[in-house]
Amino acid sequence: MLLAHGLLLAGLPAGWSAAPRSAVPAMQVRQIARVAPLPVDAPAPDEASAATPDAAAATAVPQAAPVPPRIAPRLALRPTPRPAPRPAARRAPTPAPWPALAAVTPPPALVEAEADLPPPRAPEAAVALVPVALVAQAAATATAGTADAPPPTYPTKVPPAAALRYELRRGALRGEGEVHWRPEGRHYELQIEGGVLGLSLLSQTSSGGFDAAGLAPQRFVERRRAREQRAANFQRDRGVISFSATSDEFPLLPGAQDRLSWMLQLAAIVEAAPARHGAGDRIAMQVTGVRGDVDVWSFGVVGRETVEVAGGTRVDDALALRREPRKPYDTRVEVWLDPKRHHLPVRIKLASANGNDALELLLQP
Repeated sequence: MLLAHGLLLAGLPAGWSAAPRSAVPAMQVRQIARVAPLPVDAPAPDEASAATPDAAAATAVPQAAPVPPRIAPRLALRPTPRPAPRPAARRAPTPAPWPALAAVTPPPALVEAEADLPPPRAPEAAVALVPVALVAQAAATATAGTADAPPPTYPTKVPPAAALRYELRRGALRGEGEVHWRPEGRHYELQIEGGVLGLSLLSQTSSGGFDAAGLAPQRFVERRRAREQRAANFQRDRGVISFSATSDEFPLLPGAQDRLSWMLQLAAIVEAAPARHGAGDRIAMQVTGVRGDVDVWSFGVVGRETVEVAGGTRVDDALALRREPRKPYDTRVEVWLDPKRHHLPVRIKLASANGNDALELLLQP
């Protein structure tokens, strides 16, 4: 009865009978040789022991009692039991070593991730510097095409404070404008306001000080037709001109002016030495607006003329100067300076390169 239960646990039928011991060794040796080959580095078995089945069987699997023939292979295939592996950590069969794996390379995803990394940050000190290429390009643009580049420094004699009223003309439209010049000590403020039919057409303010070249603007503000104001800033500590409407910067040349202060600077230059500025002479200065439109304005002296101003009044012996446009959308400027009014302008005409959209200011007596 006990033998029958043991056979059932071993997976054999209860009627199985044990075979003689002499039949076990041969089957056992053959099964071990087929299922569990010896390692490559193990020494070859002795020929004498291989020829004796009983000795080989005793060496491979020690047996204490007779074992049925079909149980011997099971015992050879089942060495000491090992704990079952965890389900989440299933082991893949160990592959044979490949020579190509000796040179380990990162996977493509890692290479792409490294390529997407931002470049190293530049030093903080470089942020505050004006790019050399930008300065060189700006200087070339500001002085291109003029014989007096860079502009010379002229002696100046600043006119005294004044309030001038002008008739404003634009095509068939008529209006009025006022210019207020207020020099006070080492500072000044210059303002012009003009309109047509009750509408503001021109509003500009220039403020700054004085230096060896004459007027030294610090800030120029312009507003037209109720649009938001724009400004040009003369950063003399950095030597650049910057703007509120653009990130461009241009080098600040000696004697640089804005689109309003140039009138007073021109009067101060001529007032300092009237005899030196005759017909054929030129006066040049750097002029900037609020949109990054920096250029050198070169005025050619036409000579002394009689000019008609507002109300049919004539001004004799006015010094006429003209600035010709040098590129598309440039500004043509004509101005007449009155020697009896410290060479302040009595008539100004501003037009586009093709002569359209002319704006005139004529002094009212």
